[in-house]
Amino acid sequence: PDLRTVEKAEEWPEGICYLRLAGLYPDDGTNVLNTLTGWAADSRAGVIMDLRDAAGSNLDAVDRICGIVVTTNALLYRVEDLHGTVLETHHAVPSGRSLGGLPLMVLVDGGTRAASELLGAVLRGRPGVMLLGSRTRGDGVLRESIPLSDARLRIATRWLVPAEGVRYAGTGIDPDVVVTDLGGIRSVENAPEAGRDGRPLSSKAVLDRELMERVAGDSVLGRATDI
Repeated sequence: PDLRTVEKAEEWPEGICYLRLAGLYPDDGTNVLNTLTGWAADSRAGVIMDLRDAAGSNLDAVDRICGIVVTTNALLYRVEDLHGTVLETHHAVPSGRSLGGLPLMVLVDGGTRAASELLGAVLRGRPGVMLLGSRTRGDGVLRESIPLSDARLRIATRWLVPAEGVRYAGTGIDPDVVVTDLGGIRSVENAPEAGRDGRPLSSKAVLDRELMERVAGDSVLGRATDI
């Protein structure tokens, strides 16, 4: 299978940057860190990080990505056994780099699961971060694979628990801004067009139209760019 972490990294009009992750996989969190901090260094207006339908298993990437948002060695989450005994504690891993105050919009939905859901859970409520979309899957567990005679059985053996102590397994994470019109189609019909007198669009209007065309048909992404 294709286990790329970064699916898209694009710079859009109005200083908006768009980063879509397929998941958090063992290949890296390095590409994510380099992309985000590079945009921060260029003084962009903000970043949309799209975790919709994203999965992954790389907990180290969660710790490292959070290290550019949380610049101290803050507790992020715990790994507990099914009896509630703490097995591991995970802290932000500062790298000497940061987002430099760059606003971060994180898009989530019912397909956001595994390590990507954990990333959304531990970023929620951080200064400069906003979650937007719909409730996540509620996949807040770690699983082990048990060999059987003719198959393998994967069972949940540990809880993933954010620092505030509230488990989200089975319930999911609610975003800060819920977009209920998930099937809505954003149209470019109202986008700026050349004037009736035939004069060309201004450079600002050209950028506005390009941005609207990029998010057409995606209510969540459209709401994110509006904000």
